[in-house]
Amino acid sequence: MNQSPSGSYRVRTQNNVEHSDGTLILSLGPLTMDSGSMLTAQLARRFRKPVLHLLVPLGVVGMQRANEWIDRWSIYVLNVAGPRESREPGLQDLVHAALIGLLGNR
Repeated sequence: MNQSPSGSYRVRTQNNVEHSDGTLILSLGPLTMDSGSMLTAQLARRFRKPVLHLLVPLGVVGMQRANEWIDRWSIYVLNVAGPRESREPGLQDLVHAALIGLLGNR
């Protein structure tokens, strides 16, 4: 997938949702109504794309849910979304570990 030339967050987010098979949103807590992650979830539903929100660290149950979701929807191109590190300090390292665990065996 090519990076969107648009400077608009909404356009880039929509492009990412539209050009993927599904969106996995990872965060430390619930999504807030004014967040970009909530926009991502809403766009995924609008475009009838599978979307799954999980809290990190994933643990065994979360990892199993994510794997089953990926398999169920035959997701080949995965859009990974979530809050910025500045909004949820520590998130980046937890997401990195989750993705290594989740995708490392595929």
